[in-house]
Amino acid sequence: MNRLLLLIGPVLSLLGSLGFFMYGNALVNVFDVLTFHSGDEALSSAMADFHWAVVSVSALVIGLIMLCAAFVIRDSGQSITKVGRMMYVGAGLLLLIGTLFLIWSNMSARSSFAEIATAPTTPTVDRLQEMIQSVEPLMAVGSVLLGLSTLIMLVAGLVGFQKDSTTDHAKRGTLGGAFAMVSVLVGGILLLLVIFIRENGIALETLLTPPSIPQPSELGSRLTGILNKSLLIFLGLAMMGLLQVFHVLFVPSARSDIDSDTLT
Repeated sequence: MNRLLLLIGPVLSLLGSLGFFMYGNALVNVFDVLTFHSGDEALSSAMADFHWAVVSVSALVIGLIMLCAAFVIRDSGQSITKVGRMMYVGAGLLLLIGTLFLIWSNMSARSSFAEIATAPTTPTVDRLQEMIQSVEPLMAVGSVLLGLSTLIMLVAGLVGFQKDSTTDHAKRGTLGGAFAMVSVLVGGILLLLVIFIRENGIALETLLTPPSIPQPSELGSRLTGILNKSLLIFLGLAMMGLLQVFHVLFVPSARSDIDSDTLT
């Protein structure tokens, strides 16, 4: 494996997950703009958190892409140990489970927003805060699991491989690289979605900056765009977690582990 990518990728993803734990709620908190007046000072704070959330997601995805690329650019002199394989599989499952919580929170926010959008009265601050607070626990759990997943990936990159120039499991290595390549492609698509979310955020901020007078339909369109693309990103992260489980299973085993299995 390319050991440098195996370490740098998880470190970047870990930083991204920490940032998402701190600012990820901004992907839903941005709905507070519905109660802002044009030029409201609270807008700058809300959008600053939103932009940091976007940066955090970008770091998380880029780190995962680097990790997958390390499995594609495989060093034939490095093989995974049993412990390393178990750690990567566990990390992939945690990534999958964590994003399921984020998907749940997104779906809950979408449902609440649909109720607010179709209500005959203007949304109140209390109603919006109720919607935001209802999904915060789910996002917190999901963020913690993402952080734990990336931390395990980092440890696995440190202790999960050993030099083994005698490895000859070309088929396993090829299959593992194929799954990892698919994961890299998924990560590239997620980065495009992150760019689209950022554009929606910038457009939303522009709508609420004087002398602009935002229309409810314009605000709703931008907010819906943020929710929709966030959901796609969470689904993509879940897919990357599942793909990690598969591609790690096909990484060539360390010779010492093969010998021990033979003896048993």
